[in-house]
Amino acid sequence: MDWIIFQVDEEKTFTVNLNNPSSANYQLDIFDPELNALAGLGDNTNYSIVFPAGTYLLRVQSTSLEHDADQKYTLDIREKAKEGKSVVISNIGTDDNVEGYIDYGYGYKYRIKNFINVKGQLFDENGITVPNANVEARIVAVRNDKVYMESSTTDRNGNFIIEIPSIQEAAGKYAYTAPASHHYFDIIPIVFLSNGNVLDSNENSLYHFAYSTYRPH
Repeated sequence: MDWIIFQVDEEKTFTVNLNNPSSANYQLDIFDPELNALAGLGDNTNYSIVFPAGTYLLRVQSTSLEHDADQKYTLDIREKAKEGKSVVISNIGTDDNVEGYIDYGYGYKYRIKNFINVKGQLFDENGITVPNANVEARIVAVRNDKVYMESSTTDRNGNFIIEIPSIQEAAGKYAYTAPASHHYFDIIPIVFLSNGNVLDSNENSLYHFAYSTYRPH
């Protein structure tokens, strides 16, 4: 049995989850400072609860009179997020031969070819991570303005991975002179959406690599 003091400075809606990986049954009980019972919540279930300003006593206990000392539970209480407003992209993986974050003279961008794996995190307007929400990534290739789009669902911390497995060849509209070669590429947009709404993002375009030609010294 564990006791926790939980203080709320102003009325807020929180998501509450007692994540219990063990075979024993746990319960979260919520009391006021006078130990009047306010709620009893089962484990491994997401709840949305309005907490008025005040002090609360939380009790986690086994209801089956058993516990597993090697399996730690997690009590997750966080302010309920609003609709997704922005994403922060941490990495865009692609073909090993071109993967990287480089500057071809138009600012630093991720360079891609053949496919992409996008890793990021979704936030609401207050900077709170948004769990269990849809995120969609769209890119538009230069050839025939072909649109590629795939979606994913954020985890409990707002993280997501989106894979676009097959992307056509680039046209090579732009060129960059490297020390030993010429690189040809396109600059294409990448847009992120949630529930049909366009999200702010720290990454808005990509270098779509076409090919390179050897440039002897």
